[in-house]
Amino acid sequence: MSKRNSLIFIIMIVLGSCMFLAGCCSPTANYGNFYPTRPPQKPVEQATEGTKVQSTDLQKPPRGLVGLTMADLGLNAMDPGGALYVESLFPFKETPVFYMNINVPKYDTFFKDAAAIRGTVLLAQKIADALDRGDQEVFFNYKLSPTPPIFQQNSPLYVFGNETLPTAVDKTTSLLKTASELLSQVKDDFSGVQASRIPKVTNGINESIDNLKKAREELQTLVGRLK
Repeated sequence: MSKRNSLIFIIMIVLGSCMFLAGCCSPTANYGNFYPTRPPQKPVEQATEGTKVQSTDLQKPPRGLVGLTMADLGLNAMDPGGALYVESLFPFKETPVFYMNINVPKYDTFFKDAAAIRGTVLLAQKIADALDRGDQEVFFNYKLSPTPPIFQQNSPLYVFGNETLPTAVDKTTSLLKTASELLSQVKDDFSGVQASRIPKVTNGINESIDNLKKAREELQTLVGRLK
């Protein structure tokens, strides 16, 4: 090989080496990611101090029905997520209450009011059970006394215990009268193309009547227990 060719060969080697080194040092170089960068990690969410997560697994209402809530009893802070929620005093996890909604105001009002009576019974029973077992969590959170008067003036359940519950028996009697009136009006209210709704509405009213009669008996006992 001549000296000229040897010199050219050496220059080519040197240039090739420089290009290779330049490529390796390039910030965009990627040769199979033999040492891949670590993917960004999702930050771990930390619960704030004092946060208490409650699992309620509430049953969803069937189609055409609405689920009663504590807000419907005027106690929205006692619903899951509310400031006064205590699982042992929440009645609708074990016994959900559903009511019909047919988009006819006087019927919808009746069905919801009848459901609220049932909800009142369930909550009153929960309170009575808490008193029987001496539940200190309930006493503390709701300012209840184990001895009469149970509902103290600073209790968030004061209105429920001293107004809602004592008047529930009379309201139940009034709702039973309303139910009888609605039964006599169903055929007139749902005539023509709406006539197919009569059996469903009638059944709903009759079921509400049965529930209201049972609730009235239970309320008479609970009112005496929770004075």
